[in-house]
Amino acid sequence: MLKENEKSMETERDELRSDGTTRMKRQIGLISGIAMIIGTIIGSGIFITPTVIFQRVDGSVMMTLIIWVGAGVLSILNGLTYCELGTFLPRSGGDHAYLMAAFQPLHYFWGEYPAFVFAFITIILRRPASMAITCLSCSQYFIIPILNGLRISHTWKKNNQDYNTLHKLLAVSCARN
Repeated sequence: MLKENEKSMETERDELRSDGTTRMKRQIGLISGIAMIIGTIIGSGIFITPTVIFQRVDGSVMMTLIIWVGAGVLSILNGLTYCELGTFLPRSGGDHAYLMAAFQPLHYFWGEYPAFVFAFITIILRRPASMAITCLSCSQYFIIPILNGLRISHTWKKNNQDYNTLHKLLAVSCARN
């Protein structure tokens, strides 16, 4: 019974090609596409950046809204660019596949170098940094209501090593889950 379920799941996931090889089916629908966009592009930065922008423009609400709308327009253009790339080059691999298609024909050896460097930097720097920012913001949004409920002052939070340690421990626990 268990093997039959595994086989039926395999046939649902994989697609048999005419040359006898199998490949994964393309199954990103509307809901899963929206979830990917919200999780990947928007992330937790939308909750942190408005405060920083508001502080940097000396409390001007209008300037904050102009900057936020401008960043939104740039994000829409970025999304449309990736839609265009995805329809023009329907390959798996995302940015790596696009860089390979752009630079590989230029040189037999160095053409693959930009794609490799991008993948290396993504694995070593971008993904871990993004995860760290997400975990720190999650722990901050978790810890601040608790400390406010205990009526602990904001000066203690900023200057106390215990608060910073608790903040980082909560971020690590978020990363593990």
